[in-house]
Amino acid sequence: MSSKAPKTGLAARMRAWMLGTTGIFTALDVSDALEFVSAKNRDRVITALRDFSRRGEVMLTGYVEKQNRRQLLYRYNSEWKNGNRAVIMPKIYKAIYVAGTFSSRDIARLSEADRGFVQEIIRKLRRDGLIMKVGRRKCDSGTTAVNLYNIPNRDRYRVEVLR
Repeated sequence: MSSKAPKTGLAARMRAWMLGTTGIFTALDVSDALEFVSAKNRDRVITALRDFSRRGEVMLTGYVEKQNRRQLLYRYNSEWKNGNRAVIMPKIYKAIYVAGTFSSRDIARLSEADRGFVQEIIRKLRRDGLIMKVGRRKCDSGTTAVNLYNIPNRDRYRVEVLR
């Protein structure tokens, strides 16, 4: 993820509508409720629903055939909490502290986090001067190499990051 998409408020509007609805809905239902008529905006709703589903905020319950097109049926998971980052970030920070010399793949494996998210955190820590690049190592396949990092001042890292 090299660039972030600008925030449009679509997710918040969808979330508000889904919280207010009971039962099963389709992407078309959400688009109609938000008064989207263009195909471009309906595609954005479908993409957002895929993201919601991947996070567990929306559950896929099946599909229905309408007008020779398959429409997926969703149900909002009211028990979902936006706490995934709050749970995984301390694991990543502690894995970095324990690992010594590490790569983003090592930390992703130790913390059971997505490697892209780990790389994002490593970039922020490097920018703040809390970790530094110390070299490269060949991957297990032997065809590519990964960057290796280290904590130059473990006391500072423990105070500022682990708290």
